[in-house]
Amino acid sequence: MENTNTQPARADHSKLIAVLSYLGFFWVLGLTIEPEKNNPFVRNHANNGIIMSICLLVVNLCNIIPFLGQLVAVVGDIALLVFTIIGIVKACQGNTWTIPIVGEKIEFLR
Repeated sequence: MENTNTQPARADHSKLIAVLSYLGFFWVLGLTIEPEKNNPFVRNHANNGIIMSICLLVVNLCNIIPFLGQLVAVVGDIALLVFTIIGIVKACQGNTWTIPIVGEKIEFLR
């Protein structure tokens, strides 16, 4: 007898979209794919993806400044890598997560 329950597949699909939100500009998928764009879980991780993309741009612009800016860029890139890993793990577990400091103050998606 076949299992016609599609709920676990939907949960896995939401988790996949949430994980992709941390990889480059794939957070756009969480805003455009129809059933998931209204899901609070996906919107939370898409919001984190937007914040991390902006932070990555700002941190790498600091790289233009000799020495001190390059030091800030390296430390910032390492911090963003750690936050990306934490976000992906939380998304795989099905938990919502907010980026410390910046994510608590900025919310693009409600």
